[in-house]
Amino acid sequence: MTRMSAQTEYHRPETIDSVCEMLEELSDPTIVAGMQSLGLLMKEGIVSPETLVDINGVEGLDGIEREDDHVRLGAIANHRDVECSEIVTEGVPVLATAASEIADLQIRNAGTIGGATAYADPTGDYPPVLMALDATIVSRTTDDELEREAGEFFTGFYECALGPSELLTEIRVPTIGDGEGTGYEKLAYRENDRAIVNVATYLSLEDDRCGSARIVVGSVSDRPVFAPDAADSLVGTAVTDDDIAEAAEATAEEVPIDPDPTVSVDYRRSMVRNLTEKTLQTAREEGHQ
Repeated sequence: MTRMSAQTEYHRPETIDSVCEMLEELSDPTIVAGMQSLGLLMKEGIVSPETLVDINGVEGLDGIEREDDHVRLGAIANHRDVECSEIVTEGVPVLATAASEIADLQIRNAGTIGGATAYADPTGDYPPVLMALDATIVSRTTDDELEREAGEFFTGFYECALGPSELLTEIRVPTIGDGEGTGYEKLAYRENDRAIVNVATYLSLEDDRCGSARIVVGSVSDRPVFAPDAADSLVGTAVTDDDIAEAAEATAEEVPIDPDPTVSVDYRRSMVRNLTEKTLQTAREEGHQ
């Protein structure tokens, strides 16, 4: 252990078990990996962590692997790894698309998928995509391994379901198979900036009919939200342009949109409709390939 300053302790464990023990035993520990979000908060004086636990050297937290019908992403896989991995681009291409939308190249080379997921930024690129893909978030404690569906992981404004003694270890994402398609669209103030509205969708097609659908809208409330009624309206349809337009309109009506001092509710609602339509068209095309 070393000290970063008179106020901050710094630890660099080598095993997952050691990290979990530190989370239980140390005073108010904070996990760090890419330091992109936490570093900015510390620089601005918003937070001053007493204890930092650096997980970059922890065995078993890195890597991207194909395992049966899913892709396993280690918590400290960085955004650039996700963006460029052949395993991701072939198995779940929409996740690579989302990674490519994050900030700039420097940040994508440092920030991690586990850190971004645990940070639970309501305007983040990963959360709605992970929810649309029905991903599983895996965490560890000293006693147990826990699995949560992405849909129940994001619980509020920069809040997630991780307990204070839990370490996010990996994310498991089902691969996209024949007859399945996904889409992701984002409206931001500037290219690769934080989203004003972002939408992720998933479709399964059986005999040219929709078997199931998921529509997730982010950046309009304190967490990404499903539009279950709009998604259900597609089930059994041929997913024509008219079907998609109706589902997009239903999404805009169904999803709650919080007030924002810089963007009107009406404008964001119209963007929810437009982006949902685009993502569903993309998902349909991918499902027909």
